[in-house]
Amino acid sequence: MIEIILSAVNVVKSGFSQANEDALLKRLKICNSCEFWDSNGWQGLGKCKKCGCSGLKLKMAASKCPIGNWSEELT
Repeated sequence: MIEIILSAVNVVKSGFSQANEDALLKRLKICNSCEFWDSNGWQGLGKCKKCGCSGLKLKMAASKCPIGNWSEELT
């Protein structure tokens, strides 16, 4: 729960800036190869079965994977 709150705070602090197309594709590739990724989850946007992150989180520049697969450096 605390991870979700901290993530939301970072997104707000960043002004809701979105990751660029290259970063989004890299993040999506990483998530698609992860054993915990359900590409059909969260209304077809994808969802991590380990941490609950949705595909929407991939689009936010200030986001990072809570299990360490990618970070906000991929913006």
